[in-house]
Amino acid sequence: MKPFQYLFILAFTLHGFLINAQPTLNTSNLAHQYNPESEIDVRHELVTSNDTTFIYLKLVINQSKPSLQDYTFDFFTAASYSGALQQIASNKIDSTYLEQVKNQHIIKFYMPKTELLSLGAIRVQSKFSGFTYFYDFNVDNHHLALYNSSNKIQFTSWVAPGKYHFNDQVYGYYYNHHFPPALPPMPVREDVPVKAMPIDSSFVVSSRQDMDFANHGLFLFQKDSSSQQGKGIRVENKYYPKLAKLEDLIEPLIYITTKEENIQLRNINGDKKAFDKFWLDLTKSQERARLIIKNYFDRVEGANRLFTTYKEGWKTDMGLIYIIFGAPDEVTKSNNDETWLYLASPDLPKLKFSFIRTESVFSSSHFVLVRNKNYASSWYRAIDLWRKGRF
Repeated sequence: MKPFQYLFILAFTLHGFLINAQPTLNTSNLAHQYNPESEIDVRHELVTSNDTTFIYLKLVINQSKPSLQDYTFDFFTAASYSGALQQIASNKIDSTYLEQVKNQHIIKFYMPKTELLSLGAIRVQSKFSGFTYFYDFNVDNHHLALYNSSNKIQFTSWVAPGKYHFNDQVYGYYYNHHFPPALPPMPVREDVPVKAMPIDSSFVVSSRQDMDFANHGLFLFQKDSSSQQGKGIRVENKYYPKLAKLEDLIEPLIYITTKEENIQLRNINGDKKAFDKFWLDLTKSQERARLIIKNYFDRVEGANRLFTTYKEGWKTDMGLIYIIFGAPDEVTKSNNDETWLYLASPDLPKLKFSFIRTESVFSSSHFVLVRNKNYASSWYRAIDLWRKGRF
């Protein structure tokens, strides 16, 4: 076999599935979903009306050369992550192209509700690179879609302040709650039972009635106030998932600073010169300090974009691991958990992190890390690499 032919086949294997195989999602590497250098990114939102399921898809093309015409979309369904994916016939699917905003394309697909089992998957094939990408979604936990004042559907679990609405009457609850950052990956103290969050205010919103989101924090919306299902929405500033204000940069640094250093940073009171001096004193190099700050907050932004649920993405367990160790090399999923694998590098050994899905009324996609004391040496080594600018 010629080398280029081998590499072409290998590329398909590493980035998803072999096209002619009958795959299952739990045996496939889905790491592209978290890779900031991936050719594309896909977001989706489901809306069910009567007997029809509408799948709104946002395709983000991260490279300059490919165009929308370079991608094809297919839909699959399965009873579980271990079940064989069944392709939904193309004659059962219709689509409408909605809009383009820079490198983002919004498309609405619709199909009979009966075509989807508990689990769905979108296959995106790139004629530009030859790669195939799969994006999984849970069918059972999509009940509410949020729209902005221009009646455009929202694809994230956070929004900027402004006017929004639902197409259904909903019960709303506001929580002005500050969530703590994630703990290190090894057990460092006994778990303290989490107290129920107090509701700061509650309200009822009629169908298509505008809500003016002005207060930052967490909102919960439900069609049925006695249900265990709802939609959590965080209201963040207009720059989110990026942290643009100096005071917002301090708290995420808790992962790579000592307790004393963190207290020092919290006491600079928005003084950028004091912030810069802290890093210069720590690194003894202006260039190294600049690289640490840039790369660290690129990771924080990525964690916010990928893992925000009812709390900020950088505060989640997945966000913690992503910030310190980067995007995983391999990702496998099942109905109840997700596993990340990092291949060995010159500085760190091979690492595997397991996350357990913890469904709540706010989100069906929040995961908690299975902590292990054996992570300690790799964790402290990684922190040391960050502080030395060798991440």
